[in-house]
Amino acid sequence: KDAENFEAYAPFIAEGWLKAVFAEAKITNGIGDPERWTSLLSPAAFQALKERVDLEFDPAHRAAPGGDGKPAANAEQFGINDPVKLRLHVKNVPKLIVKVFELNPLNHYLEHGSELSTDVSLDGLVANHERTVEYDDAPVRRVARDFEFPEIGKQRGVWVVEFIGGGRSSRAVIRKGRLEALTRIMSRGVVVSVLDEAHQPVKGAAVWFGGRRIACDGNGRTPVPFTNDPGERTMVLEDGA
Repeated sequence: KDAENFEAYAPFIAEGWLKAVFAEAKITNGIGDPERWTSLLSPAAFQALKERVDLEFDPAHRAAPGGDGKPAANAEQFGINDPVKLRLHVKNVPKLIVKVFELNPLNHYLEHGSELSTDVSLDGLVANHERTVEYDDAPVRRVARDFEFPEIGKQRGVWVVEFIGGGRSSRAVIRKGRLEALTRIMSRGVVVSVLDEAHQPVKGAAVWFGGRRIACDGNGRTPVPFTNDPGERTMVLEDGA
């Protein structure tokens, strides 16, 4: 978007495609004379660009800086005490609805035996928090918007943040903290130790295995007995809260 022209890329990329992408980068970022860039597009291509709706998250990085040299806006992981912030690129969305759902991960894990993802069903759930924001940007402008979520507190859990606008929606699954297991084979079975995100034993923890809940001792440990029906099983860890 900051280049004077696309000559540096011309030897490697088809000119028709490159010209259109160059024009789009200038137009959506509001750089220079829009008529100059519009002339590089066909009327149909410009109309399609104008009508396009974008609700796209900024790429997440662990520690790498963003394109401007600053830390990337979207973290890949959140600690329990970390504030939750998300950067979303918004285009042609005059009204944006932001919903925050706090999920019950234990129920999901016990029922499905799989990790929570953005395609989790929210049918029948009422958002714990909801807000609406309005924008008056030109339909061709693509703007990076930063959102903060103080309602996602300093506790272990899983939330879904959903952005809805312009006939589209985008979701992010926010996980704060995590549980881990250490296992050791002994004569009476497998001893499981439940650890928190700081690798410390979790008091009041429990292990769900084979359809039953096995409480841990004060050090977050419990034996899981061997079975006469060998095979793979999903183990669910619970922190007691």
